[in-house]
Amino acid sequence: MTPSLVILDRDNTLVRVPTGVRYLYGEDPIVLLPGVGPALRHLARRGIRCVVATNQQGVSMKKFPKMTIDSVAVFNHRLDLRVEQEGGRIDRFYVCPHLDDEDCNCRKPRPGLFIMALRDYNIAPTQAVGIGNSQSDVDAATAAGIQSISVPYPPGTQPPEDHPAYRTLLHAVRAICGGSGNCGRIQPAES
Repeated sequence: MTPSLVILDRDNTLVRVPTGVRYLYGEDPIVLLPGVGPALRHLARRGIRCVVATNQQGVSMKKFPKMTIDSVAVFNHRLDLRVEQEGGRIDRFYVCPHLDDEDCNCRKPRPGLFIMALRDYNIAPTQAVGIGNSQSDVDAATAAGIQSISVPYPPGTQPPEDHPAYRTLLHAVRAICGGSGNCGRIQPAES
């Protein structure tokens, strides 16, 4: 089944977050991870909608006074332009600015951002796929009834159990679009 909607995580799924940096916003450098440009170009050529669901709790933390919802939007706009240069497209960004302890429904691993995207595009959960690098990404997609795929990053990150995991976003996109399901697939380490 080729999906109608792909919901992607942003940090360490699309863009590399440098060691020692907690959040990317404003004019921070944009470094696409390997395979991201071709993966998003592949989705765009197939007419598959692509959105980003990202937690950005730094917006609510006093320790990051320059990080605001507007500075996150600036970074997201710049990322969108960068993706367009690669021939891809991001249709919309869904951002949760809340702290872990605020008990909101939009902060991953809760499914709120995914449910918003499904409603906005009138797409059934069975017609969507969520792709991210962490357990919270997988859990949010699963809670929304969406198939989840992991692209573990940084290298050496253990993929979540019982979910497909791929080495790059391009491998994951090829698998969900009818390509080789095993190419680039990561098998979880044996316990």
